[in-house]
Amino acid sequence: MLIDEVPERAVRRAGAAIELPEGLLVLDADSGEFGRMPKPVADAKIRGLSFDGARMVLVGGRGTCLLRLADGEQCWYGIPEERYDEHADLSPDGRTIAILTCDEENAIISLLDPETGRRRDIWSDPGTASHECEIRWSPAGRTIAATYMIWDDEMDDDALSTVVVDAADGRVLAGPFIRTHLLGGWLTADLLSFREEYDDLHRLQRLDTTTGEVITGPTIPGRVWAAVAGRHVHEVDELEDHHAEDTTFYTTDIGFADRRPLFTLQPKVEVRYFFLAAGVSLPPSR
Repeated sequence: MLIDEVPERAVRRAGAAIELPEGLLVLDADSGEFGRMPKPVADAKIRGLSFDGARMVLVGGRGTCLLRLADGEQCWYGIPEERYDEHADLSPDGRTIAILTCDEENAIISLLDPETGRRRDIWSDPGTASHECEIRWSPAGRTIAATYMIWDDEMDDDALSTVVVDAADGRVLAGPFIRTHLLGGWLTADLLSFREEYDDLHRLQRLDTTTGEVITGPTIPGRVWAAVAGRHVHEVDELEDHHAEDTTFYTTDIGFADRRPLFTLQPKVEVRYFFLAAGVSLPPSR
């Protein structure tokens, strides 16, 4: 797919959104075709898509925003004093936004009701939130996984840490796992993927939230961007093909087998973020 030949188009629902330096590539969930669109809000960061792809989740200095793609309507939700919203994710049923926010001392998970604008904190831990962090609802909408930043006394440095909490009351179900970060998120309703920061073997860790067992998987091929319906979405990286002249995406199963091509962007570009709408089928290979 030649990027320069992708037409500009408005979409009502996006199956995927790929942020490039030049703007956004979006997969029209209804037609199955890709289109280009400018960054929707200049001073905000894209953080995800709703389950059906009808809304885009943004964060910025004003707080957290739900952007309706069909007409561009923006619903902004302000920030409590001395807070900063860094990441957000809309629940599968569309009724609650999980926000990874922080104050001067703690990383905080808040739940926000888009109908009323009310938010409540369900979890906090000494630390902060940065662009390297992430928050993701499980597909069933009962649990939330978040990666946040802590101070690691052992390493005498900042470190990412991952925790899984009950969405109802913030009770910690697993973790925190120190020096780890989410890797694509939830493969299934109960299986979460993440990796260790300093694993030279570059291996996947899988957490079974029903048993609490963490399973060390194989070496990760490519750059993992997302996980949906039991499959990982990868981008070919320099370790796989140092001389690649384009940007290629593919999917694999949980064990990184059953590799299937997804699409290729030409020429090679820098992919800043890649988001999927979990309720929209992956595009056919092209």
